[in-house]
Amino acid sequence: IYPGLCNKNDWSSCETGTLLAQAVPANYSGDELLEKWAKIEANPIVENTQRDPTSPWKTSYGEWRLRTYDQKIYGSASDEDLIAGKWYEIGTNSDLRECECPSLYPLPPASPGFEAEYNA
Repeated sequence: IYPGLCNKNDWSSCETGTLLAQAVPANYSGDELLEKWAKIEANPIVENTQRDPTSPWKTSYGEWRLRTYDQKIYGSASDEDLIAGKWYEIGTNSDLRECECPSLYPLPPASPGFEAEYNA
C-alpha cells in the first residue's frame, strides 16, 4: 500500500489531493527478492485520504487493517479481498493521534524477571 497524488482538475472525485494505491508482486514464485511489482487494476483503493499508510496487519479474525496519518482505520475482509484491493473505511480512532508513518505491532508479554523495570 502506498500513497499517491491526484489533481481535482484532472480527477473530479479528488478532494484531498491524496489517495492510497496498492501493488502486488509481479511474479511471486519466480522473484525470490520481490524486486518486480505490479499495480492492481482496482487502484486507487482509497480516495480522499491522507498520506502515510501503515503496513496492513491481519487480525486474529482473518481480516486486514490499515491506518493512515489522519487517524482513519480501513479494513479488508479476507486475503482475497486484500489482493483484489477491496478496502472499506471502518472509522476514526481518536485515541491514536495524527502521526507520520504510523506502525502498530502487538507486543509480547513481559518476560519473567523484568517486572521491576516495567513497574519503575
